[in-house]
Amino acid sequence: MPVWFRTTGVVAEIGCVGDCDVETAPEMEDALVRAARRGFRLFLIDLSRSRFLDSRGLRMLLRARGEADAAGGSAVVVGLQRQPRRALDVVGLRRVLRCVRTRAQAMAYLQCAALAA
Repeated sequence: MPVWFRTTGVVAEIGCVGDCDVETAPEMEDALVRAARRGFRLFLIDLSRSRFLDSRGLRMLLRARGEADAAGGSAVVVGLQRQPRRALDVVGLRRVLRCVRTRAQAMAYLQCAALAA
């Protein structure tokens, strides 16, 4: 399955293998909403195995940030490949979203966010 979801402590991790597009992004968005309804407010979006990001993927990332903001939490995007990074740059979302290279960096950031809350 191209979309996966797991929890690690207080962090909801959602990822995609392959394209993050019109087919997979809605599944990721649904996982985000379900996690938010369960009380999660820290989201790690793993795109390290996604080589393509379309407008639905961009919308999903904005939704992740919105869900986190609404709950007083944080969202981090991990492992952007070349095209997804370029897509975020073109629309200016890398200035809005926290993007890091590794899962370890994301977890460290989210742990600090959890302690600050």
